[in-house]
Amino acid sequence: MVAPEDMPREELIRLLAERDARITMLPTQVADLVEVNEALAGKLARLEHLLSRNSSNSSMPPSKPKFPDL
Repeated sequence: MVAPEDMPREELIRLLAERDARITMLPTQVADLVEVNEALAGKLARLEHLLSRNSSNSSMPPSKPKFPDL
């Protein structure tokens, strides 16, 4: 890769514009990832709860399937 001091001015301006565009998109991407993370955390909590239940600590009969429809 060429050192920045050896690059034409137009190329530097183009690269900075690309960088700025990526930076501008970051808050939206972070918000989307937070939303997905929260949904996955909720799903994990539900699955952990289902896995922790058995016939000795719930009203579930011993013959009931351990994994109901998720």
